[in-house]
Amino acid sequence: MLTADPSLGSQLSEVKAGGHVKVSYKKNSSGQMIATKIAPADSLTARQPDLDDLIRVTQARYADAIRAYRMAQQQAATLAEVLAVAERTADDMKAAMDEAQRSLRDLLN
Repeated sequence: MLTADPSLGSQLSEVKAGGHVKVSYKKNSSGQMIATKIAPADSLTARQPDLDDLIRVTQARYADAIRAYRMAQQQAATLAEVLAVAERTADDMKAAMDEAQRSLRDLLN
């Protein structure tokens, strides 16, 4: 059941059966919600986004995603280079350790 402020009588005459409306409410002293303003939905001032707006937003999001993807590719390439250097360094250190062990064995024998 809709409870409305008595001053809404003129606004209700603008509403057609089955029509969409925007309704503003407030609570009265007993906590009941009372409609204070009723407006047909077509009289609302909020602008619906048009196709061009949606295309621009989609293009901007796509561009952001491409930038993030390219940055991730660059970071992955950099990481691969760092890992390759670390692997070569580890191999060089193992070879040096093996050589040092051989030299130590030769000295002890």
